[in-house]
Amino acid sequence: MKILIWIHKNDVMTGNITDYYTFRPPQMSNWDGYVQVEITKDEFIRLEDKKNEERDSDQWKIDQYNRNRLANEHIDNIDDIEFDQDDQPFGD
Repeated sequence: MKILIWIHKNDVMTGNITDYYTFRPPQMSNWDGYVQVEITKDEFIRLEDKKNEERDSDQWKIDQYNRNRLANEHIDNIDDIEFDQDDQPFGD
């Protein structure tokens, strides 16, 4: 079985798929930088597993960050974590 996905041209050149779409990518400013490629079922499963591991890891960090904070201080995105003076995300 072969699976068609859309990836950025840079991922083709590096051989490392960092982001992909199973449908035509949204028409953003660089949508023409995407190409359609065919991958095996096993490769698709590896990509999905990698994405799920990253999401689960990020969710754990978010949960830990929110654990002892007031509701109005909670974050939803890993990029919203504020670091303290020692570059530590969870206080000293």
